[in-house]
Amino acid sequence: MIRTTSGRRARRAAVVLAGVAVLALPAGFASASAAAGTAGPAKNVILVIGDGMSDTQILASRYLDRGRDEPLALETVPHRARAATFSADDLVTDSAAAASSMGSGTLVDNGSLNVTPEGVNTLDQTLGVLARDAGKSVGLISTRDIANATPAGFGSAVPDRDLQSDIAAQYLDNEIDVLLGGGESFFLPAGTPGAHCESDETDRSDGRDLFADYAAAGWTVTRDRDQLLAADGDRLLGVFECTDMNYDRERTPVEPTLAEMTDAALNTLSRNDDGFFLMVEGGMIDPAAEDNDGANAMGDTIALDRAVERVLAFTEGRDDTLVVITADHEAGGMALVFEERAEETFTTADGRPMRIAWATNPGHTGGPVPVRATGPGSERFDEFVGTEHLRDLYRVVREAQHGG
Repeated sequence: MIRTTSGRRARRAAVVLAGVAVLALPAGFASASAAAGTAGPAKNVILVIGDGMSDTQILASRYLDRGRDEPLALETVPHRARAATFSADDLVTDSAAAASSMGSGTLVDNGSLNVTPEGVNTLDQTLGVLARDAGKSVGLISTRDIANATPAGFGSAVPDRDLQSDIAAQYLDNEIDVLLGGGESFFLPAGTPGAHCESDETDRSDGRDLFADYAAAGWTVTRDRDQLLAADGDRLLGVFECTDMNYDRERTPVEPTLAEMTDAALNTLSRNDDGFFLMVEGGMIDPAAEDNDGANAMGDTIALDRAVERVLAFTEGRDDTLVVITADHEAGGMALVFEERAEETFTTADGRPMRIAWATNPGHTGGPVPVRATGPGSERFDEFVGTEHLRDLYRVVREAQHGG
């Protein structure tokens, strides 16, 4: 069934950008349409985010999974750049400020989501809301709880990232068509046991059962892997853990893989003839890296790459889909080191010893993050020179899908 979207487009016809703290494009920076040559606008955008993922983690994950010489899927994407990740109040960002930079092009303090230090709410310029206003479908996927900072940066606005019950309700108000991840705690009234939470783990103080509210509004609600794989509808809510989902290496039978969630989202969103915006987050890379847990940091990077394989399979033979793969920040300061400095040692897929050390425990670092892209508008990332910020990434994506 093809969803009609003309009503949504008519209801939300204008986006107000005045007075918002958004980075201006560098002088001489070409428009997305000009940089893309004859390529048309991106009907679809798929933004893949490895939370806390660095170039070193990508490289180490390749060695562990495939050996020294065979690239991961995400390493085959042709256009490459790097971006800085600072927040409004620190040279080291948290996920909320980074998601706001990517989600709405807004520089905010750490801990805030699409609300500037001056109190300006920038929800209407988020990539999710812009896509909705254009009649497109919108999806957010994470292996963290779905109301966590990174997905929230693309479809909600709150002054404090810890207001996750508010974020979960805002997704419904903002018509986010596909939501997949953990976070049952934020959908059920406090004291109500769920499929994954005990009665003392649920969090909503307003008494709302958001699962019932989503179902009544037309979302297909799924609570385990089998239900997700069998789901068939135009809108989809899937919540598979009480809070965050488990590391991929420790995944339970009720939890789908990130690749399976990506497949389900693409199958649902692509029913809309007007296109879609989809954000896919490998969220558990970050806590593993912060804990200096190399096995799970690489395991979840590999799981993210499996999702990238599904994304690239979806785009094969198409010229209407922009794919961008990046990170919101670096975590842990992973380094490949000589034996005398090793904190962890692994054997690569082709039998070599790989020794890892960490710079921080716990915490993020302020290092730049990789940006890789393909599809209409992706050539513009070739113009990044090393000083660009995640806000510039927002500009490229926004202009590729919506124009200047």
